[in-house]
Amino acid sequence: MQKLYIRPVESQSALVSHEKIIRRTSSSAAAVEMWVSKKSGLSLLLAGLCLFSELFSAASAGIATTTTTTTTTTTTTTTTKKKQVCVIGAGATGLATIKQFADSSDEFDIVAFDRNSEVGGLWIYSDSVDLDEHNLPVHSSMYKNLRTNLPKELMAFPDYRDFRGDDRSCVTHETVLAYLKNYTDHFNLRQYIKLNTMVDRVTPILGEADWTTTKYSVESRDLNTNETAETSCDAIAVCNGHYFDPRIPKIPGIETFPGKVMHSHHYRKPEDFADQTVVILGASSSGVDISIEIAEHAKTVYLSHNKDRIKSPLSSNIVQVAGVVSANGSSLSLKDGSLIAADAFVYCTGYVFSYPFLDERSGIKVQDNHVLPLYKHLINVHQPSMAFVGLPLLVVHFPLFYVQ
Repeated sequence: MQKLYIRPVESQSALVSHEKIIRRTSSSAAAVEMWVSKKSGLSLLLAGLCLFSELFSAASAGIATTTTTTTTTTTTTTTTKKKQVCVIGAGATGLATIKQFADSSDEFDIVAFDRNSEVGGLWIYSDSVDLDEHNLPVHSSMYKNLRTNLPKELMAFPDYRDFRGDDRSCVTHETVLAYLKNYTDHFNLRQYIKLNTMVDRVTPILGEADWTTTKYSVESRDLNTNETAETSCDAIAVCNGHYFDPRIPKIPGIETFPGKVMHSHHYRKPEDFADQTVVILGASSSGVDISIEIAEHAKTVYLSHNKDRIKSPLSSNIVQVAGVVSANGSSLSLKDGSLIAADAFVYCTGYVFSYPFLDERSGIKVQDNHVLPLYKHLINVHQPSMAFVGLPLLVVHFPLFYVQ
């Protein structure tokens, strides 16, 4: 009788770098070693199944030779059906996801949808602050003079580090968009992407067994022709981004403010605030950056926030004040009881996570701007074949997308 055993991995580091499976039989002292790449999570399982199949065949053949002098060998080739994967979005998150599935194209058929006419998502700049060419609300929050607040040496995907056309470390949004287009072409990803296509609905079709039998119905619409289509898939990667739906806190009386009131999502250029007194509510990355930019043209910029005071040198016409708690006409009351007056008001208060296309059967909810319930901020607990890539905020984004 033949015996099967698996040699234990000698160390944890060996487990990280590779998995080793060894088969030995009583009729032969030779070991057949199967090296399984860490790259695919299914590879070890598939290798084990293949190994079991080979052993069973060998054992059956051995039994046959003890009972008859004639044996017949039948070779059966089994073709494993590819899994159908849908990726929603072709910005940086979507492109990183498409690339990972494309690296295993022998296992997956991939289709990606994006509402824009080009890849790049957030990094596509538009002068418009209202509607895009398809009469949909503008998706991008990019402003004209934006440069990255991380050096390109850190931003790049680990598998493609070729940022071109800008010698500075903190590059323009045009440079980032060009990088994403080059990434797409370098890895031949366009073949998987349907541009100018809106995903209107994603509905889980629950299987009779466990979650592995769940499929998804993806209803999409061609924004040029208005034709609709339905795609069935085995897995969903949600990569629609989270910098397009403004988060606007309630401020009592703000409707009485006579000047311009806007969110940073609609901000494009500082010249629009020339010679004005402007309140910027919020002092995270965009709030500080926009304050510095507007200060070059405005009379005064009130940077309103409740954080510790910024100690770095700021322009002399930037004044840090407490958070705004109410408005009465052009007069704004602050948390510390003081009053200021302004001509314009800009919310730099971030964004909310939004998935209007998800059917409630997905089990996903957004509570207090947290997407729940997810394992490791990534995998839908109820439907593990649904992933949400790129949700963490205070991270180095492109490498995180790649790792996820």
